[in-house]
Amino acid sequence: MDSEHEDHVMFKKGDIIIKSEAAYPTGALVVDGYDEQGRFTAHPLGGGVQYFFKSSTEKRFRIVSE
Repeated sequence: MDSEHEDHVMFKKGDIIIKSEAAYPTGALVVDGYDEQGRFTAHPLGGGVQYFFKSSTEKRFRIVSE
């Protein structure tokens, strides 16, 4: 990842996140990291398809712990 996108890094690999208004474990995602375009990637807790999110959506999520 280049320095242009480093300002947007809110999550680290392995963080468990949910949408701000959700209650754990509904919709929980595991962060996989960031791609070359600065998008963060995550997959559903328990497995599934990897999703790509624009950095502007980070504020809609919060970190939780199991």
